Amino acid sequence: MRSRTGPSLAADVVCLSMRGGRLECLLIRRGRDPFRGAWAVPGGFVEEGEDAPAGALRELHEETGVEPGRICLLGFYSDPRRDPRRHIASVVYLAPLPPDAAEGVAGDDAASAAWHPIDASLELAFDHAVVLADAHREVRRRAEAEAFALRLAPAEFTLEGLAELHRSLLGRPFDARRLAETYRSAGLLAAARGGRLRVVEAALEAVETRGYVVPALG
Repeated sequence: MRSRTGPSLAADVVCLSMRGGRLECLLIRRGRDPFRGAWAVPGGFVEEGEDAPAGALRELHEETGVEPGRICLLGFYSDPRRDPRRHIASVVYLAPLPPDAAEGVAGDDAASAAWHPIDASLELAFDHAVVLADAHREVRRRAEAEAFALRLAPAEFTLEGLAELHRSLLGRPFDARRLAETYRSAGLLAAARGGRLRVVEAALEAVETRGYVVPALG
């Protein structure tokens, strides 16, 4: 009779932030085998009685000290060969953070924690090179379809800052005034101090629910 023991469940979080004009992710350097010394997406095993999002947030805090305001699903990674110990499937989440996000302080089994460009050439543990490539593509897709770029914006920003955020993230030029007007027409931006702008949180949550396309602006 075949054993019905299934794979173990883990949960990981790809924290994202625009830092120095480029998209970066928060990684830990593993302090234990397997892949001791390699960089990895923060995460770990989901505990008994815990759901995957709670496990992901707990592991992220234990390993980096970071507590994101929100996470959203990236994907489910279940290749039996992704971990040399045994069959471990992982639910992976995205956590968009503002440019002034915490540096991250290593804890638990993490030897260190640091921000890196999401496309940097690093020695990565497990299948995390695939995870980060998927995350990069998904961020760009959501920036086009769900105004995800606004999740990476600071609390207040200028017109040019808004355009530069989109240029850095999507790799094409944007006219600052036309871009701002596109978002304003959807109720996503409001005036802030000194002629600056801020995101309207309730409107952005509604957009993420129904979807929204950012026009190609030149």
